[in-house]
Amino acid sequence: MPLLAIAGLFAMQASLGKQPFEIYVAPAEIATGPMVEMGGKYLGGLFVMQCFQLYTSAVLYVVLFLGGGYNWPDLLLKSFLVVAIPMTIAFLFPRYRTEDMIRLMWKWPVMLGLIGLAFVM
Repeated sequence: MPLLAIAGLFAMQASLGKQPFEIYVAPAEIATGPMVEMGGKYLGGLFVMQCFQLYTSAVLYVVLFLGGGYNWPDLLLKSFLVVAIPMTIAFLFPRYRTEDMIRLMWKWPVMLGLIGLAFVM
């Protein structure tokens, strides 16, 4: 199911809110938003929650699309490689505007997912 895996990778990138899709952080740069209102232990809790979200989405992607892991090191290696893809994309591309992100996410991943589902059926 390579088409579904590619669509899932697009969706994982957007659901994690990594950089081209980090629109929810943009208001913090103009002195409003969650990053300015939180501090100390609450901001630390937010960062820990994002780390858990990154780990669980990578493990879920590995289990669904890459056959899981035969042992712990295999699972962690595959999860690391899956996490490396969104991180690389986050460092290479600038932030998208909201309209561009919505257009991109409704165009390619949905089309790839529907074609992949048609092949599976």
